[in-house]
Parts: sequence; structure tokens; C-alpha cells
Amino acid sequence: MIHISRQFGKYASCPRIPFGVVERSVHIEMWKSPFYGRYSNRLDITIIGIYNKVMNAIIEAFDRYLARRGLHFQTVIIGGAALIALGIVTRTTKDVDCLFPEIPDAIKQASKDFARENPSLDLIDNWLNNGPIRLVDDLPEGWRERLAPVYAGQALVLQTLGRTDLLKTKLFALCDRLEDWADCVALAPTAEELDDCLPWVTARDANAFWAEHVRNTLVALAERNGHV
Repeated sequence: MIHISRQFGKYASCPRIPFGVVERSVHIEMWKSPFYGRYSNRLDITIIGIYNKVMNAIIEAFDRYLARRGLHFQTVIIGGAALIALGIVTRTTKDVDCLFPEIPDAIKQASKDFARENPSLDLIDNWLNNGPIRLVDDLPEGWRERLAPVYAGQALVLQTLGRTDLLKTKLFALCDRLEDWADCVALAPTAEELDDCLPWVTARDANAFWAEHVRNTLVALAERNGHV
């Protein structure tokens, strides 16, 4: 245990889901939120995981597919696909969230054709999408200079946000949807990182209860990761 923050106390790395886990029951600790109402303090869920190499295989296969069509695409991805590709989590994800730029029509069509021609991959029709594109306007200043490489192939180049920016988007998703707890635990933010993220996440919503909800959520995460 190393003392690193008065606000969150001590920090200890949380255990990761082992590489290659296929199925595992995980105990998730929850909290009561004035923003969302009543929640039980404990929630048991089952995470169905896949090998990280499956996601990598999909990316590599799509890269070859684009190359055969004479297409090229460079994008910034976030969300579960980014965490899987980076080896931070081992779980399923139904899509690849492209933050920037807007996906060209030719790439959209190619991704749909790729999904239909490879049914064994069990991809949804819009598995490559621009779901989070509106988040670009809210990202911290200078995020483009902090991009991190994920994959560079013949026709497909993937980057993701730098750690601090990626963490902020995940914490916002956690507070907004209450669906990203396991991802945030796996990112194992330090107390200083949580301190740094708090103002940005708080500023994302003007609801009267939002600021308290965000603080409660980050405190719960800090406690889960050993900041006591």
C-alpha cells in the first residue's frame, strides 16, 4: 500500500480477469445514487469473456478485406473494443465504436459486407459504427496529441485515446449508464487519476443531482480499488 492522495487514501492494483477466461462469475459492488434512485449494494453478474486474440483476428481479417477492395481507413476507437485490443479487459463486445472521423460510406458498406460474409464471427450489421462521435466536442483539449496506437495494418489503422482521456470517457459512461463498472475497475485508476477526472466528468451534465452522483460513483470505485 502506498499513500498517494488525501482524498482517496491508499492505492492497490485490482486483480485483472485472466487472459483467455471463457466464463467467470464476478462479484460487483454497487452504491446508492440520489441521481438514479435505489440500487442494491451488491450485484452478482456473469461475464462471458473471449480471448483477446479473437478481437485481434477480426481486426486483422477486416484489414485484409479492406486491402482486397482497395480501401483504407484510419480511425480512433474507444469503448470495449479499445480496451480488449489493448489487453486491459477480456470480454465480449458487440461492436467497435469509432470516435473520429465519420466513417465513409464505402467503409460502412465494406463492414456490413464483411459481417455478412463471415457469419462465424457473429458480428452485428453495424459492428463498426460512429456511436460516440458527438463526444469529440467534449474531449479535453489536446486529446489528438495524446492518441495511442492500437493497430497498423495494410489498409486499417486504429488508434485510441491516451490513458487519461480514455479513462475520463469510461468514467462518464459509468456515471451515465451504470454499465461500465467492470471496465473501470480493470483500468485500475490511481487516486490522482480519479482526482483529475472528477471535474471533467462532473461538467458533462447540469442535472442538480449529477455532481453528487459522480462523486459517489468515483468514491465507490476508489474504495473498490483499495483507496481507503
